[in-house]
Amino acid sequence: MFTRLWWLRRGPRRPGEGGDSGFTLIELLVVVIVIGILAAIAIPIYTGMQTRSKEAGAVTDATNLKIALVAWGTDNRSATAPPALDAAGIAALAKYGATQGSTTTGFAYSGSSVWPKFCATATSMTGTVFYVTDSDGTSSTKPSSGC
Repeated sequence: MFTRLWWLRRGPRRPGEGGDSGFTLIELLVVVIVIGILAAIAIPIYTGMQTRSKEAGAVTDATNLKIALVAWGTDNRSATAPPALDAAGIAALAKYGATQGSTTTGFAYSGSSVWPKFCATATSMTGTVFYVTDSDGTSSTKPSSGC
């Protein structure tokens, strides 16, 4: 009885003094392996999401370019050629909604269409080229006609 009271009076144990004092090496290895597996799953998913978002920006810019070219053509019916797709041309088309975001590296005309028909390309940071024509939507595959 007396020894039992002595243990109660003594108070809580100090770290490293008997009992459980920390994690075993096996437990730490299991935690490291689990973190490694989660990282192996998450990193490729994150990289793929970045690529898709960069390409989505270029698709949006190509769609805006199409709308701007059609609107510009409506205002300039007597024009024989659309504006160039350099910085000055995009600035001129900006009032019609043309944009060049940070994920689009450049625009260009493709093919030999006669105005008001056109085929333009927008290149994303990832190198993917998106095509847009006066009659079709934006696509990463080259249209069969007009380009």
